[in-house]
Amino acid sequence: MSQYFHLLPSNQPSNNVIKFEGVPLINFTLAQNPNATVQGSSIRLNGKLTCKASNGAVITGGTANLDERLGIYSLFDRLSISLLNNSQILEEIKFYNSFLSSYLSVTTSEQQILTSDNVQRGSVISQGQGSDIVVNGTGAGESTIFFSIQLPCGLFLGQNPIPLMHGLVISLNLCPPSQAFRADAGTAPYYELSDVHLSGRMMTGMQNVPRTLVYNSIQSYYSVINSAFATLNFNLGTSQTLGSWVVFRPSENTNNYEKSGTRNLPIMKSATSPAVIKDLQFLQNGVKIQLQYPIEDDNAENQTLFNSQITRNFISAIRNFSSLGNTGVSPINTNLTTTFNDEHDKVKGDFIYGIGLRMDYYSDQGVNMVGGNFTIQFTSTLDTDFPNSAYMFVHTRNTVNFGDTGVQVLN
Repeated sequence: MSQYFHLLPSNQPSNNVIKFEGVPLINFTLAQNPNATVQGSSIRLNGKLTCKASNGAVITGGTANLDERLGIYSLFDRLSISLLNNSQILEEIKFYNSFLSSYLSVTTSEQQILTSDNVQRGSVISQGQGSDIVVNGTGAGESTIFFSIQLPCGLFLGQNPIPLMHGLVISLNLCPPSQAFRADAGTAPYYELSDVHLSGRMMTGMQNVPRTLVYNSIQSYYSVINSAFATLNFNLGTSQTLGSWVVFRPSENTNNYEKSGTRNLPIMKSATSPAVIKDLQFLQNGVKIQLQYPIEDDNAENQTLFNSQITRNFISAIRNFSSLGNTGVSPINTNLTTTFNDEHDKVKGDFIYGIGLRMDYYSDQGVNMVGGNFTIQFTSTLDTDFPNSAYMFVHTRNTVNFGDTGVQVLN
């Protein structure tokens, strides 16, 4: 039997207001039920967002805004999904808003941003509109907006129902206001969430609940580069690795009200000047993987657009290029000649830069990365002392075997 559920946070504050203080965490618990499953794609986070100036008043117009593409998603730093009875983690995405900034950029069109996404999460096209939503909300001088959002991740984007025989805990870590907002100097806006609840659909009364669940998951990694020759090297430990991608932004943007903490920029050699990638290669244990050649650009310093071959592979790492339906990637937002000043009212849908590799185009079974290193090497025109943060996300396939007393997660 199909049933819809409505869950309040298990750590709900007494005043019904959640904000970044104390333990900035929202937990939802789905109880153990050996005869029930939940459909991940039906799960939605709902509530109200109120943005305030540092003194608790309504924010002055034009002084602060959330990321225009992300909207409400700007507020979440980490998503974790685990089992209730033994705390076994099924999926954990650190830097969740950075993951969504890249994922939604590639899979969402301008038309979606302006219509359904605008209603659900408050996404808009320009920085100015992002400021309007923060300040005006639903209008009449109010700074409160209602939201109803999915929680995109490998587990919830899948089509297989999730067994509840061991229960489920969904946790969201809140993002510091200084990371979520872009605001004028001397201002310190903050946000409050109220009437927060989780909704979705589950099947109950089932006699033959599946004992095996195959699902996708996202892993996240972080590094810093500050030289022309850069190497990102990680031991992934996954046996079915489907793709990996990296997005960059200046390290000075982290927890800085005056800078955006979620924009996808090229590697930067100053706050306004991009560095250009001259060659790029992907390696497994020192041997080239998938692309049996380096991507090279002998005329990189004269290019006006981000390298199209790098962009194509970046898109494919997130979603197979041949089956891509909607996307926000275009020559407009991969332009290298535009201004990167953070106060600039940017191009439609914000910038979209990144590097990546789809590791299996054909069988969709992935590449075995157990016991070896995955390496990304590139040379750029970064010739200044200007650290750039690199956020790497890895798309893998996992299997969970459910037993009566425990589970086994196979990466």
